[in-house]
Amino acid sequence: MKRYVFFTNSIRNMGGAQMYLRNKMLFLKEHGWYPSVYFFNEGSILIPELKEYEDNRIPELAYPITAVGHYQRERVINRIINDLRGFDECVFESHIYPQCYWVEEIAKRLKGRNLLYILHESFPKYNSKEEAFLKFKYERGEFMNRTQSIESLIGKHWVKKTQFIMPSYSNVTSPVDYTIDYDRSIKTILSIGRLDKPYIMPMLKEVVTFTERTKQRVNLFFVGGAAEDSFVNSIKEYLKDKSFVIPYYFGYMFPVPEKLIKSCNVAIASAGSVLVPAEQGVPTISIDTQDYKAIGIYGETTDNIYFRSEEKSVNTSDLLYEVLIENKYSNIVAKPSKSTLESEKIMNEHLGIIESLKAPREYYDVFSVFNTKEVLKQKMFMMFYKLMGESGVQKLVKVRNFFKEINN
Repeated sequence: MKRYVFFTNSIRNMGGAQMYLRNKMLFLKEHGWYPSVYFFNEGSILIPELKEYEDNRIPELAYPITAVGHYQRERVINRIINDLRGFDECVFESHIYPQCYWVEEIAKRLKGRNLLYILHESFPKYNSKEEAFLKFKYERGEFMNRTQSIESLIGKHWVKKTQFIMPSYSNVTSPVDYTIDYDRSIKTILSIGRLDKPYIMPMLKEVVTFTERTKQRVNLFFVGGAAEDSFVNSIKEYLKDKSFVIPYYFGYMFPVPEKLIKSCNVAIASAGSVLVPAEQGVPTISIDTQDYKAIGIYGETTDNIYFRSEEKSVNTSDLLYEVLIENKYSNIVAKPSKSTLESEKIMNEHLGIIESLKAPREYYDVFSVFNTKEVLKQKMFMMFYKLMGESGVQKLVKVRNFFKEINN
């Protein structure tokens, strides 16, 4: 029997990573694999197919492996190993850095393969030891990320070939009946995606710029939520005196009613969320996940949903003017997503990677990545974590980053 084990941050709520997990797990089951997932964030699970894994939450996986004491670390590792015994083959897929160090150690003890498929949309700066680990995985064919992400992680000087992009799924909509009472005489802008993403505040400022420039009132539909209420409250606080913007908060929705999406005149999104309104024929502004500026209108001036390539950065307010005032994209048609249409092909390519791996089963000494000073800092952070609790630490970090955007 073959086991495919995902390690990720969260299976709660609704987002691109959760849909990727859901669809890949269904694909793996159809091809004779037994999928499973371990994660660390708590919260409500909206996608039905992920609910069977709700007991696999392990809070310690949120922190570097060296930040956890020896006894606690062994307890976590042995729990996972005991879950996975009895399988002929174990393949692991790591989504979060530095969680991948935990997975490398677990793969070593089970003689499995640890494939890195980092789903971050932005990346911190890594030191030479961390880069050495990533290079080790890449040269063994165990790093499956898109080219731009790899370059962001480890530098262009030795990354020369394209790897696989994460399949982005738009099968999150449904033709279910849905009604909402709102002013249909004015234009409606759709924001779809998590509200704690760093592009949200710059996007809001651009919407306000557009309304102040045109003196036109707009409805602003928010489809998506945030892990902490403070993010939504900050948005409400920012918009409370913006008389031209009338916000509506729908929270996380699964599935998303097609009728709700089609009632909008334009959408703004980033990453996989771009595909959802674009496939319903709504002009969709794609936002760069690195600089938070518009890349272009998806399917018209760009095919990128993560990063710009040759496109020049453009103000979101200017694209809103083109769509809503100049009616430049009035004849736009639905844009079937290539990554969605070819998702099974991409999944098969992922399985092909596993079958074609020739490198011997060697593993990196993950404990060599961190020096004594770094381990001490990590342990101090764990003490802080125990005092504040998991949600307290995560909330503090996210709120700090969010308010930094507000003040810029």
